[in-house]
Formats: sequence, structure tokens, C-alpha cells
Amino acid sequence: MGKIFGKITDEISDVMAPVSAKLMSIRFIAAISETMQAVMPIILIGSFGCLVAYLDVGPWQEIVTSIPHLVDICGKMQLITLGLFSLYVVIILTYIYASKLNMKESVACIPIAAAVFMMVTPCDWNGVPMEWLGTGGLFSALIIGAMVPKLMQFMIRKKICIRMPDVVPKFVEDSFKILIPGLIFLVFAGVLDTILENSSLGCLHSIIYSVIQTPVSNIGLSLGGHIIICVLAATIMWCGLHAGTIGNLVTPLLIAASAENLAAYTAGQEIPNIISQEFFNLTLPGMAGCLLIPAILMAFVCRSKQLKSVGRLAVIPAVFGIGEPVLFGAPVMLNPLLYLPMILSIIVNQVFTYTAMVTGLIGRSTGVVLPWTTPPVLYPLLANSTPVRAAILNVVIIFIDIAIWLPFVKVYDRNTVLKEMSAEQK
Repeated sequence: MGKIFGKITDEISDVMAPVSAKLMSIRFIAAISETMQAVMPIILIGSFGCLVAYLDVGPWQEIVTSIPHLVDICGKMQLITLGLFSLYVVIILTYIYASKLNMKESVACIPIAAAVFMMVTPCDWNGVPMEWLGTGGLFSALIIGAMVPKLMQFMIRKKICIRMPDVVPKFVEDSFKILIPGLIFLVFAGVLDTILENSSLGCLHSIIYSVIQTPVSNIGLSLGGHIIICVLAATIMWCGLHAGTIGNLVTPLLIAASAENLAAYTAGQEIPNIISQEFFNLTLPGMAGCLLIPAILMAFVCRSKQLKSVGRLAVIPAVFGIGEPVLFGAPVMLNPLLYLPMILSIIVNQVFTYTAMVTGLIGRSTGVVLPWTTPPVLYPLLANSTPVRAAILNVVIIFIDIAIWLPFVKVYDRNTVLKEMSAEQK
């Protein structure tokens, strides 16, 4: 049996390791990952403003409304963070991607990309509609943030630019070097926008949203699609690789879904999305990113000295979403016996929580994105439209995960104890 498990382990590792390495070697994907990490403070700040203004627990609303202008300040905080999300993305992605392309003009590319983004955004002297500056224009931001540096690099290499003498300071040289490419980009964007605006198609953002963002969201935010992504992420982590390799591919979709939920929640409308960033975190106990359940069992149930020691050291970090101590210390990594409960807990958690939201047993997530280190139970209290019921469900999920993990951990514990006894006898 051990040989069979070992063969299966090797096969999974041989398949997943190259896939993970290949994905991370793609500079655009790596740039998206870093961009999402960079904009996370903006998301958290906007979510904090919403949390303060709209949290409906106990007497909190009476306290908030009694403080003059506090709700207005929080609303503006949400507007300038999440409301301008796509604009931040195109700026940061342009710089990061240009840097990964080894462009000396990475900083100079930023205003051109931002200008192109705004050029295809419906606006006039009376103002700029916020519809496409938030998450609605996310895929437009990703496309423009990728195309501008790439095309800029191509045109500079083909010498379609103004060259300056070597004695000219670098920042002046870069400004003149991108002048002609930037002008070409903006003229092209302006012509394209004019054609689209005067047709039945609408603006470029609406086309990209309809053709790309909506279909991709329908797949990525479906229960089946989300389970597959989470299982793949867990498998990659089980192989000892970073789960973000897969997770970062769907992060833009989850964040966009959370922003839509937040906008609806603050407007007093029906929350549209079940699966979002908060849904992922709500189903966290026992998942790849937080190996809390095996840590608890090893600390309080196992008889093995090794596993008990690992569990006691790992349980506190695991409460805050840090699963590496138990992943590498037990180890869960490349352990065929513990792979199955990891995957089962993911599937059960997703299906159970999704069903609870569909049936109305608990409400949908409000769109308030909290730090990933927020402990279980506390997260739904702060990020769900029915906080108490969601927290109770989270506790139920923890106990379900314990039931899933327990038999496998006990078998592993028994085998480890036998090994320890054998080693002591020698």
C-alpha cells in the first residue's frame, strides 16, 4: 500500500510542479499577482470604511449615526478606494509589467496607460461616470496595463521614438522617448472610442465587460468552477508549492464580485453574488490556506510526540490563516493519507456554505473584505449580512471538518507512534 501511495504522490507532484512553475514564469500572470497584492490595502481601507458605516450588530448603528458626518466620511473613503479600483490597477500593473519586461521607461509608461484607460472611458467636461472606474472596468485595466508596456517596448526597439543625447538626464530622455508612442496610443484610443460611442456597441469597457468579464465571471464564480480552482490550489500547496499560483488567477474575479456585493449592500439592494472573496474566506477552516483543523487535532487528540509538538506550535498561527507550520511540520505536504481529507473538506465546505446561502439559511457576504489573517467565526460576524447565523454556520463547518479529518489524522498518529516506539527500542 505504501508503494502505491508513494507512486500516486510522485505522479501528482510530477504533474503539478511543472504546471505551477510554468504559470509563475509567465511575466504577465506574475505581474497580475503582484498587482493584486499591491492594491489589497486599498480594498481593505474601502472595506473598513463600509464596515464602520454599515455594520449592523447590536447598538453599533446608533453609535455611528450619533457622530456627525462619520457616515459621509466613510462613504467617501469607499468611493475613492473601491470606486477607483480599476484606475489603481491599470497604474500599478503597467509599472510592474513594464519592470518585468526590463523596460527602462517603466515609470514613464504609467501616465500613458492611465490616459489610454481614461480615453476609452465615457466622460466629458461635466464629469466622469464612476461605472467603469470601479471593478466594472477591471478587465479593461488588465488589458491596457498589459498592452501599453508591450507595445511601447516594441516601438522603442523599432526606434519609433525621439532619441536624446546621452548627456540628457534619464527622466527627460524617458519622457521624450515615449512621446511619439504615447501620442499614437492616445489618438488610436480616441478614434476607437469615438467609433464605438457612435455605434450600437457602446464604449470599449462595456464590450470587454460583456464579451470577456461576464462569461469568465460566470465560470469562475460558479460553484463547480470555484471548487475546481480551490482543489487545484490545495493540490499545489500539498506539493509544497505556493497555492497563489492558481488562486491569483481568480482573485480579480473574487474582488470584483465583492465590490459588486458591497455596492448593492450599501445601497440597500439585493446582494448579487454568492461566491466572492468573503465566500472563499468563510469556507476557510480546513482549506489549503489555513490548516487549522489538523493542527487542532494534532495538538489535542494525537498521542505521537512529534505530531503533538507540531500541533501545539502550529495551532495559534493556523487560527490566523498561517498553515505552513503544520503543512511542513507534520507534514501534510506530500502525505497521501492527509491529501484526501484536505480535498474533502474543501468540497464539503463549499457545497454546504453555498447551499446555506441559496436557501436563505444565512445571508450573502456584504462585500467587506477583511485581512486574510482574520480568525474563523470572527470573519462572518464582520462580513456577512446575517452575521450571527453565518458565525454559527462557520462553527458547524469547523466541526464537520473535524469529523472529516479525524479518522485520517488518527491513522497517521497511530503509524507515527509505532515509528517512534520502534526508534526508541533501537
